[in-house]
Amino acid sequence: MKGQMQRRMQELVTKGDLRPDELPQRLEMTYQKICIDQAVEAFRKKAADFDKQIMTMEKDAGGSKAELEYQRDKAQTDYARHDYSYRNMKNVYVITKDAVADRWQKFHRLFEDVKIMVSSKFMLYMRRRGHMGKVRIKDGELKLLVKINARSVDAKQNKAVTDLKQLSGGERSFTTVAFILALGEFTENPFRAMDEFDVYMDAVNRRIATQTLLEFAREKSHLQFVFLTPQDLQAVEDAKRHLAAARNSEPLLEGFVKVVQMRPARPN
Repeated sequence: MKGQMQRRMQELVTKGDLRPDELPQRLEMTYQKICIDQAVEAFRKKAADFDKQIMTMEKDAGGSKAELEYQRDKAQTDYARHDYSYRNMKNVYVITKDAVADRWQKFHRLFEDVKIMVSSKFMLYMRRRGHMGKVRIKDGELKLLVKINARSVDAKQNKAVTDLKQLSGGERSFTTVAFILALGEFTENPFRAMDEFDVYMDAVNRRIATQTLLEFAREKSHLQFVFLTPQDLQAVEDAKRHLAAARNSEPLLEGFVKVVQMRPARPN
């Protein structure tokens, strides 16, 4: 490159465009300019290559540096907001979980107490007829087991009964009444209604069942009871008389029992 420059400068000296004493200086200046231009061009090429690499990397990364920084800041802000919400929700979840666990424990304790009380009340009502009764609820099977010792003239026949079909119609009806009354101790319905509760009962069972219902109704004076029966009303009068004559029993208030007798169906 320097040889070409010297030949070019010699041509200028020969033409008279350049003095011989200026030749070395002009030659040096020209050489430096060419070197600088080449260096600048090389730098531009490298810069262009770097720009291409940066564009490729930004494309692979999903955006420019500014865009990525914006996305990072936005992600940090969103994370902080969601983290706050998550912590609040987690606290609510923990509190709710503890509350549910506490209620389940109370429910199980209440359930056990109710099972014991229902069985005790059932046994109490069954004893009024001289029977023995027990109610057992199996949690796993959600099955109600009723065990009854029905009184018999022959003591050898006083065996436990778990199938109500083995009882007589009257005993079955009385057992049903006793069980419903035992459950009624733990229900909050303001109205109680029983239809044909004394079906298949003999006179003694009917009187005892009616008297038991009246006693229960007097104990639950804040409730209203409706009893329907297709039988004659003598059992009601007998029950009222026995209830009033019972020891330590207060007489029934006037109007406590209101009897409404339906008229026979009209002929077609």
